Amino acid sequence: MPIDRHVKAFQDELYGIDFGVQSKSAMNLHLLENTNTTGAVCLDGTPAGFYFSPAANAENTNNWELYFQGGGWCYDKEDCWGRSSTALGSSTSWAPTSSLGGIMSDDCDSNPDFCNFNRVHMVYCDGNSFSGNRDDPVEVNGKNLYFRGRRIIDEILNTLQQDYGLANAENVLLTGCSAGGLATYLHTDYVHDRLDE
Repeated sequence: MPIDRHVKAFQDELYGIDFGVQSKSAMNLHLLENTNTTGAVCLDGTPAGFYFSPAANAENTNNWELYFQGGGWCYDKEDCWGRSSTALGSSTSWAPTSSLGGIMSDDCDSNPDFCNFNRVHMVYCDGNSFSGNRDDPVEVNGKNLYFRGRRIIDEILNTLQQDYGLANAENVLLTGCSAGGLATYLHTDYVHDRLDE
């Protein structure tokens, strides 16, 4: 079965084996609820989600870092079908915690500017930089595939605003890696407008 060549590298990233000095404390997984209503699902139809760690101190309560995970794209039906059985297309094997390095680390020695922010790792499982918004699934080899990355963004933002305090944000850094970097370019204006409502 064809699997995106970036899957292994970004599975490592998903499980916290990525670049730089790791975080001292892990972010916890939160799967999205009401996915039957919202449609915010991964390629295989399992609930999408995010990892979250609250601000380390009161003065950063309204400071946020939102990170789009990378992982390349799937480019045709067969490629997306293969991806749908991996952590880049299904939430079934996601770890309960994530610990990222670099700009997402809470180690203030290696990341002095953002280490104390609320940190959100938006898990990538739609195969197209969080950009799909198709109502009907596409059947491939007897399996339904869902292309609903934009709905994942919407529901992550809704959940963070309603339940985690993002509605009170004063400073928000939107960032990402690889396909997540592309997602940052694609969705920055949209995320800004959503947070400015």
